[in-house]
Amino acid sequence: MKLVIADELQIKDSDIESLKEVTDLTVFNTKVSEEREIIERIKKAEIITVNYFDLTRNIIGKATKLKYVIVPATGYDWIDVEACNERGIKVQNCPTHNSAAVAEHAMGLMFAVARRTIEANRHIISGKWFPGSLTGIELQGKKLLTIGHGNIGKKICTLARNIGMQTDYVNSKTTDSELKDKIKESDVVVLCYPLNEKTIGSFNKEKLDLLKKEAILINVGRGLLLDQDHLKFKLENNEIYGAGLDVFNRDEVLLEGRDDIIELAKLNNVVATPHIGFNSKEAGERLSAEIVQNVRSILQGNPVNVVN
Repeated sequence: MKLVIADELQIKDSDIESLKEVTDLTVFNTKVSEEREIIERIKKAEIITVNYFDLTRNIIGKATKLKYVIVPATGYDWIDVEACNERGIKVQNCPTHNSAAVAEHAMGLMFAVARRTIEANRHIISGKWFPGSLTGIELQGKKLLTIGHGNIGKKICTLARNIGMQTDYVNSKTTDSELKDKIKESDVVVLCYPLNEKTIGSFNKEKLDLLKKEAILINVGRGLLLDQDHLKFKLENNEIYGAGLDVFNRDEVLLEGRDDIIELAKLNNVVATPHIGFNSKEAGERLSAEIVQNVRSILQGNPVNVVN
């Protein structure tokens, strides 16, 4: 089958060689944004990987031989799944490769916010030395709520219990009333659920206003899950203790800083990172292996990790 790695993708040389042995492989090592060029790259492909561009209905319509789309991530919100369904195209994701990396990053953000690590670092850089002014909070004994309980949410809960936190979770089966009650009771709330038509903007002003004044909010899911402007308002007015943010509104398409993100990151009660939760050496190696596994499962007639 004709496989096209359609844009920039970190994949081991040995796995590239493995794919060459079982497919007719073409590799493109650069990002692409021009629709015309995307169509040209994938026009003969039966299997493609899609990393940094939106796979739109129009592009899908031009890829007449396409049968499988592999997304090198857990989420797949940049794929027009409905258009794929209409064509009988199967979409596979890579659901487990980055679970440990994202869970550890969520915990790192949690510790950094709780102990005011970034603010303390700024004190040092500016020549200050007033440790008594930087009182933090301990996480041991605090109640953590993950909104989302997939691979990442489960690992976060495990790590949190290991440091003595109480853990709870909500998922797609949780009622809105139950969700609100659990938000009110929690000391740390972690967003780690997928972005789709139902979840976009779901952690809105109403949900944010339920957080305790001493609560910490962590977002390692997607920026568009929450009302970023209202979160900034609450942080500026010390209506919550702080936030650890690895994702922002449309951060996955950014090539440089953006004013609203920069202003958020400047707040003393915010720890902000540029969507690096997934980005560990080990996760990259697992992703490479998971892509190969997905391709081999297609060739064996039993595709795995199909999301549609």
